[in-house]
Amino acid sequence: MRFVIFVRHGQPDIPEGVYPDHGKMGLSSLGKIQAEEISKAFSNLRVDRIVSSHLPRAVQTIKPLSLILGCEIDLVPNLRERTFEELYGFDFDEIQSLHGPAIRREIEYGNTDLVELEKAETLEESVVRLCKSMSDIVISNIGTTIVSSHGGPHDWYLSSLSGTQFSGRLFKIGYGRATVISYPDDSSKPYRVEGVNLPASIAATYIESEAER
Repeated sequence: MRFVIFVRHGQPDIPEGVYPDHGKMGLSSLGKIQAEEISKAFSNLRVDRIVSSHLPRAVQTIKPLSLILGCEIDLVPNLRERTFEELYGFDFDEIQSLHGPAIRREIEYGNTDLVELEKAETLEESVVRLCKSMSDIVISNIGTTIVSSHGGPHDWYLSSLSGTQFSGRLFKIGYGRATVISYPDDSSKPYRVEGVNLPASIAATYIESEAER
């Protein structure tokens, strides 16, 4: 049996009152603690590959583990969150004046799945590139792969596996939480989702118990 541990990054250091530059935003103090908790929980696992979104908060989340394991991080930009670069640094009043109160509300509260802006990547396009990347990762996985990504991609992938709607963040994955998915050795289709929105310490037990069999 092969495993993918899909991790949502730790809490980000979100600037107050503005839409952040996602290319620069890293982890908050709590997020860094969560990253250390992840590294501690997974430090005894046999990890064959670590893959991450290129955005700083995802890389910073998994960096402590990569250092402990001596395993390089493979950056995969298509694991990124869906963001709106044209709005980076705008305050929410400015966003409302440009796009109206409904768009402002969803962006301010982080539910960008419900936002479509002209010339920006659509939700459908985001889901397609994420699922294609995950398929490639699973095909190349020989044992256990850890994926560090974001709340949106995490939710989209689970939605694709369960056949549910790609909007509204149905699974509401917490910062620093993990989902464990098992795959047969001879198939890229999941055997089952072992657990969703788990603390890293609990996620690790699924892999450890399988290794003991």
